[in-house]
Amino acid sequence: MWESYLDKFHKDSNTNASRIGRTSFHLLCKELTSCDELVLSSVDYVQALLLTDSIELLQDIVDKIKVPSVSTKFTQYLRSLNAFLKYQYPKHVIKNDTDDTCCTHGLEFALGRPGSKYDDSKETKTDTINCHECRFYSYVCNSLRSILIDEQYFTQDDRAMVQDAIQACNDCESKIQMYMAHRARCSNQNLALEQTEHDMVKKLKESNGQHVQAIMIADFKMKFEPISSRETTLGHYGKRGIGWHGIHLTYYKLEQHADENGISQQIPVKYAIYLDQILEDSNRQDCLCVFSLLDAALQQIKLNLPFITELILQSDNANCYQNNFIVCSIGLLNACYEARGLKIIQFIHTETQDGKTVLDAHFATCMRFLTHFMRTWYKNRVTTINTPNGLGYALAWKGGIPNVMVQVVKINRHHVEKIFKKFQPISNQLKKYFSRVNMKHFFGSTKIHTGIENVLEQLNTVKFEIGSNHTLKLIKYLHL
Repeated sequence: MWESYLDKFHKDSNTNASRIGRTSFHLLCKELTSCDELVLSSVDYVQALLLTDSIELLQDIVDKIKVPSVSTKFTQYLRSLNAFLKYQYPKHVIKNDTDDTCCTHGLEFALGRPGSKYDDSKETKTDTINCHECRFYSYVCNSLRSILIDEQYFTQDDRAMVQDAIQACNDCESKIQMYMAHRARCSNQNLALEQTEHDMVKKLKESNGQHVQAIMIADFKMKFEPISSRETTLGHYGKRGIGWHGIHLTYYKLEQHADENGISQQIPVKYAIYLDQILEDSNRQDCLCVFSLLDAALQQIKLNLPFITELILQSDNANCYQNNFIVCSIGLLNACYEARGLKIIQFIHTETQDGKTVLDAHFATCMRFLTHFMRTWYKNRVTTINTPNGLGYALAWKGGIPNVMVQVVKINRHHVEKIFKKFQPISNQLKKYFSRVNMKHFFGSTKIHTGIENVLEQLNTVKFEIGSNHTLKLIKYLHL
């Protein structure tokens, strides 16, 4: 902030104006801000591996060029390339104007199979990349290779180093291509998510507010480590941590609002609710845990938000979510809860490292709330948070955070393991058809009028079948 102030002062201030000193500046910032050090960082490992490392390696090669003008030119190229791929390419790749003939514009090229026709509706579409931005990464790598093999820049003694640099340049070009493909997949899925939310509003209007769908985003927080108002010996040893699972619900409701002319009309209003689930007896984050947490979440939603009829589940690609048992268990949950008017109709997995979700911001808010809770220990008489029940109590202290529900969930792992064994044969068969599917749909099923705890006997009569279109028919043949 101090350096930004100096730059702004020297550019905009008059010569007769006097600036404040550094100490006065910091004192002024202290009075105007809360002085809390809040750093929310998001580490994108895919971007770091495919793009950042490649740009840095190419920059190291450019620094070896002994001609300053050439080195400066390629440095500018790499900065422009890095900025374009990080900030502009996700929107650039979805360009698909009617008069655009570049084959790399539009997701048909990036997501199409090799040799397929990208778009039958556009006869002018060619296989030529005539966009300067799309060809820029290839132009930079080819120009750099030309410099490396030019004898006026490197001597014969540098031949071994030049060969290694050319190989590194080839590898960097391949990684940049993979990064562009990754961003294309992310852009494609973001478009699908936007369309899903648009369809939610459309169905709500068509049903006159009776058909309420909700997007349910699920994610695990990093293990919560016990905290105390004073130093303890526990802080000097390894800590086991407390499992913490979060769910974000987004839904729309039709409400009466008056327009500028005073005419009342129904418009969709967006709502957001959070559900924090604290694991009481275990911190294992596996598919059995996710199944139990989904069951507890559906119960809470039906109790507090009974108007929601359908859920669209969204998660990342962690093994506990991207699991064939979860596919089977969602069908089982639908069979149990469909009689109560609630079911999961879709399961979406976001692309790897496709940014942070709203849950990460929610977890940061919860940690600030817990810090405030520990600062007032002399009022609530709690000096430590080292148990799941203690964490649940702290999150619900004085009503908790607005629009946030808190659960302390105890998993009957012995019972869930029995259900897991019932589904294990069909889960193994599903591996032939589902390696990694980012979007799964769930259709109607026979209703079960008992809860999960009484479903084992009924599962003995289930007939599993995989259809010709690779559709799993799970509870459809259940005989009650």
